[in-house]
Amino acid sequence: FGEFLISKGCNLTHILCYIILILESALKKPSFFYLTLIFLVGVLIFSPSFSSALYGDEWKILWLGEAAIKTSGNIVNQQSTDLSYLFEIIIFNFFSKVVGYNGTFYYGFSFLTRMVASISFFWFLRKMKLSQTASFLGSLMFMVTPIGIETTDWVRNFDSYLAIPFFLLALYLSLNLKNKRGSL
Repeated sequence: FGEFLISKGCNLTHILCYIILILESALKKPSFFYLTLIFLVGVLIFSPSFSSALYGDEWKILWLGEAAIKTSGNIVNQQSTDLSYLFEIIIFNFFSKVVGYNGTFYYGFSFLTRMVASISFFWFLRKMKLSQTASFLGSLMFMVTPIGIETTDWVRNFDSYLAIPFFLLALYLSLNLKNKRGSL
């Protein structure tokens, strides 16, 4: 996004002004403001990877899906021992039918799953009664730190990000249950 604006003749000051205008409209809802800021920071950090091509395991996943369909007519019936890849195989096969093999879409999807994980951190920290600012900082830290960078830049691991909201929900429910049992 930043590179696009710069290519259109905008300098860093213009870009910051656009971001401030977007954020000002979100000030009425602080949670929305914080999540928008996390998204914008994430886009600025990860936008270079959006232009990457698919490689390595991504092609393996695509090949496993095509091979299963061609040999058995069913993507779920895998001849390979890599059943741990099944979810990725199904999603990648669907994507390849919709957008082909354009890496931008796959990397963008991986980034969006990282954003879902960041939002779930924000939600979890708020449920743990942390302030919005502390929840924002925790979510932002997840978005920008090297934790999971290989998942964003190694697209086939996008399901790791999708597991985080379920893990945090289970953790929240178990802590909530423990607190309820402790007060009985």
